[in-house]
Amino acid sequence: QRGRNNGKLCAATAEVCEPIPPKPVARASPVLEWLEKVGDFVASFYWLWILIGALVAVKQPSTFSLVTGQAYTFGLFVIMMSMGLTLTRKDFVKAFKQPAAVAAGCLLQYTVMPLMGFLMARLAGVSAEVAVGMILVSCCPGGAASNVVTHIAKGSVTLSVVLTSCSTLMAAVMTPLLVLLLAGTYVPVSTKAIAADVLQVVLLPVVTGVLLAEVMSPKVRTYVSSAMPSVAVLTSTLLTSSALAQCAPMLHPAHQAAQQALTQTALGVVAMHAFGFLFGYQLSKLMGFSAQT
Repeated sequence: QRGRNNGKLCAATAEVCEPIPPKPVARASPVLEWLEKVGDFVASFYWLWILIGALVAVKQPSTFSLVTGQAYTFGLFVIMMSMGLTLTRKDFVKAFKQPAAVAAGCLLQYTVMPLMGFLMARLAGVSAEVAVGMILVSCCPGGAASNVVTHIAKGSVTLSVVLTSCSTLMAAVMTPLLVLLLAGTYVPVSTKAIAADVLQVVLLPVVTGVLLAEVMSPKVRTYVSSAMPSVAVLTSTLLTSSALAQCAPMLHPAHQAAQQALTQTALGVVAMHAFGFLFGYQLSKLMGFSAQT
């Protein structure tokens, strides 16, 4: 007869006890470790890829000539689906059980950011046309890139996706109303187009990603989840660079007025987002939400 005592196997009729052999520790495969390292590297230098893409877009805008309207929509689909592949149904159930967080996020989206757009446009001293553009941008809802940044920052991606959907639906009313109040200009927004965008580039790709993840084996899902952040970051960089490439002709030396206003505009836009993020984060903390939320 044998018994267990203090982590050792002991013989009932003997003085000698044998140590329990330690269980072997499972190690990740080299491929998975490589994917995780590449994902961390690509995500950590998101700002660098955006900067490189912007420089290429300004110097050689034809590089992104193949990124047309349909390709842009497909790229947004890929970004959101890649986020969905890292999530589960339980994540969304948890997010929907936080109505206070959803309400606070939408409130801050349509108060802090529009006010920052208005104030920074004034402080930067930009032209009336640029000021309207800055205010319009600040009154727009969150997009695909916000979910990618949330993933990089280890925030609640599901809550970010829910906020993107809600704020986009609210944009049909809030965006034209806020632009009219802050800029004195009416910007018509199609409710039908807004609803179609939410379905096409937010809900459908995220649901597709979640469902695909559910039919994958745990091993395959681990590999896919490790690769998706890199796919989202690089796709987002491509789309951002393509959008800038379309504006590159306005930055040509012949457009001296545009070049003179570029510095003012850049400073105003950077300050608008920096202070918007700062006040949004601090106000969320004052409301009692966790850093992840």
